[in-house]
Amino acid sequence: LDGLADGSRYEQPIERLIAAENAMIAGTDEVITLSLADRPAAVQAVDALETRADALDVEVSELAAALTADRTRQLAAADRVERSDAVRLVAAVMVAALLGAAVSIRTTRSILRRLRAVGEAAQRVGAGDLAARAQVAGRDEIGALARSFNDTAERLGETMGRLTAEVRREKLS
Repeated sequence: LDGLADGSRYEQPIERLIAAENAMIAGTDEVITLSLADRPAAVQAVDALETRADALDVEVSELAAALTADRTRQLAAADRVERSDAVRLVAAVMVAALLGAAVSIRTTRSILRRLRAVGEAAQRVGAGDLAARAQVAGRDEIGALARSFNDTAERLGETMGRLTAEVRREKLS
């Protein structure tokens, strides 16, 4: 019981129980001394000690019940806080997931738009439009791909121009 005397509303009842316990111990010492001198008085003293012990037992039970009820209330409050925290955590995870998905979708669309521009330029070059170029800027991998494609298309156009010129010269000669 000493450990429960912490300045709470239980401090006074606990102090009373400790005092009653100490009185019981002192009474036990008196009964032992009395039993050597006056046996009938010792039996009466034992009966009185048993009555005080029964009353003390009732007080301890009531205090234990009150402590248990308080603990139950505190645990319920802690459960409510824990559930509330869990709900907040789930909500935060969902918001983070939605934000992640939104950023991912936006990034994917940006990448696909730039890749489509390179693909469309490649289709135009494949269809014979050697002046077609990919209009993609940037210093990332897609920008490097577009620059490489444009360089290749430029060299292809130059090569085709030279071949066309050579064919014309051969026809004229």
